[in-house]
Amino acid sequence: MGEWSGWSWRTWEAEAAQDTRPAWSDRQWQDHAGGQNDAWGGDGGARASEPAVMSSRPKAKAKQAPKAKAKPKAKADNRNARDRRDFERWNSDHRRMMVAEHEAERSAAALQELQFELWSLEITTDLLQTDMENLQTELKQEQEKLREEQGRNSRLLNDVDKAMRQKLDLEQKICEVRSQKDELSGKLKQCEKRLESAQLDTAALKRQGNAAEFDLKRKTEENTAIRADHSKYKAKTDKVIEELTAEKAKKDKVIQDLTAEK
Repeated sequence: MGEWSGWSWRTWEAEAAQDTRPAWSDRQWQDHAGGQNDAWGGDGGARASEPAVMSSRPKAKAKQAPKAKAKPKAKADNRNARDRRDFERWNSDHRRMMVAEHEAERSAAALQELQFELWSLEITTDLLQTDMENLQTELKQEQEKLREEQGRNSRLLNDVDKAMRQKLDLEQKICEVRSQKDELSGKLKQCEKRLESAQLDTAALKRQGNAAEFDLKRKTEENTAIRADHSKYKAKTDKVIEELTAEKAKKDKVIQDLTAEK
């Protein structure tokens, strides 16, 4: 049974991923344990019938066979079933943790994408603000020329009107960009809240996973010790059965010899 001593929760996880057979229920584990006990006690039933057969031969009295002790098989099987349930619970928590980490990564990616859009809008706003300031400077220059050169032709007035319209258009664009910036800032805050919540969920699931891993390791060590004790007891029982079988064969030979003499 030494091959179980090097197993860890990763080994259990790999074995569970490769094993495509359906898991046994508690009832199946109990039935299996009962079948093993019946198999080991089969020779005992044959020995129980020996005194009735040999009683008709007074010259060949049989020695009373020692009673077989009950075998603690069901307890070990219950521990195996409990270990499997604990592993399945840990595996479920582990999958939930992986999903939470995946959601956190997606939220972080969305947050970064919104941050890039916000930076782009801020750059556009700065450029538009610079253009507006340049146009305001040009407008002031034109107004100064208008004050200095009265009576200038209508073309200069049209240029001033055009600059004013451009200023209004730029101001409207700036308002729109600022509105978009505020909207993106709200979305950014929502993403930050979701990211913080996902990080808290991930931390909680990691703590649960560590506790489950420690408990699984402890129960695996207990199960290994129980299996070792069971192997020793089974070897001892097999030896006793072998000795009793040899004794039965000798008695059968004595009966055959007596029958032949008769």
